[in-house]
Amino acid sequence: MPTLVLALRCAVSAYGLLWLLAALLAPTLGALGHFAPAGWLYETLARSCHQNPSTSFWWWGYPMGVCSRCLGVYAGTSLQALWRVKLGWPYALGGLVLAVLQKLLEPSLQALWPQAYPMVISPLKFASGGLVAFIALTLVFNLLTRAVTPFIKEKPPC
Repeated sequence: MPTLVLALRCAVSAYGLLWLLAALLAPTLGALGHFAPAGWLYETLARSCHQNPSTSFWWWGYPMGVCSRCLGVYAGTSLQALWRVKLGWPYALGGLVLAVLQKLLEPSLQALWPQAYPMVISPLKFASGGLVAFIALTLVFNLLTRAVTPFIKEKPPC
């Protein structure tokens, strides 16, 4: 794998992990009584997420810093960047279709089970967000590797 792609993969993994930790740290700080830093983290994370408590996981009595779908995106970003997965187009399209179907079925789930909606939809949103991030980054890294590899000169033997 080209060094450029490896460096990019590490940077993306660090980015996803940083936002994932920030989303966990915000409710933890709030539960421990450190409201100023927790508020700052919630405000910072609000720039990338709606933070709707009804679609968020809760940690120590506080909603996570981001909704369950965004949390899944950050988790999927971190996992994909750490693993070297080569995913074929049929599998990638199948995963994206599953994520789109979940998004299309959300209103039906809410109408059928209004009481259980938050408990059912948060894990589904987490899974679909993680799946989309994982698949999208897999395709991007695979295409980037194919684009960069022909221009890399091999080292001559010693």
